[in-house]
Amino acid sequence: MLGSVDLVDGFLTELAEGLRPIVENEVAVLQEFAATQGHETELRLWDLDYWEERYAEAMFGIHEETLRDFLALPVVLETLFELVSKLFGVIIVKSTGDQDGASSAEYFEIVDMENGWPLGRFSLEPHSALVPGVRRVAPREAGVLPEFRINLHLPRPAEGQPALMLLNHVETLFHEL
Repeated sequence: MLGSVDLVDGFLTELAEGLRPIVENEVAVLQEFAATQGHETELRLWDLDYWEERYAEAMFGIHEETLRDFLALPVVLETLFELVSKLFGVIIVKSTGDQDGASSAEYFEIVDMENGWPLGRFSLEPHSALVPGVRRVAPREAGVLPEFRINLHLPRPAEGQPALMLLNHVETLFHEL
């Protein structure tokens, strides 16, 4: 933990200053690549994902769909939970939640590693018909643990197979948690 708002602000400022030249260089490379592909205007923020994918395909032969086989939901969750544990000193444990049998939601509790106190809860609905993202379920108020729901829009896998994710699904999951 950083300990104070000033330390957090300082850390974020230092991080941004260090990353700015790297990001500017990456955007310049994408701009140059897009120009070789016939794109005649300056790339806008909403163009970057598209051109990043085209660049990866052209330079490395990586097609997002081929990565799916390496991004099974259980493996991604295990990796994410380990990372969150190391970064924030919490453990994410599976819980029973409010199983109604109608959804494929999984329920988790976030617990402080040092003292075992519960810090919050969340459910993960991998096959939601709702827009992917996070929704607050329980409000923040004294005595009530924060609770939220993460919706992904993964295709349902064949019986007995894990759900396979695209890279943008993984990014959404890492971002929301």
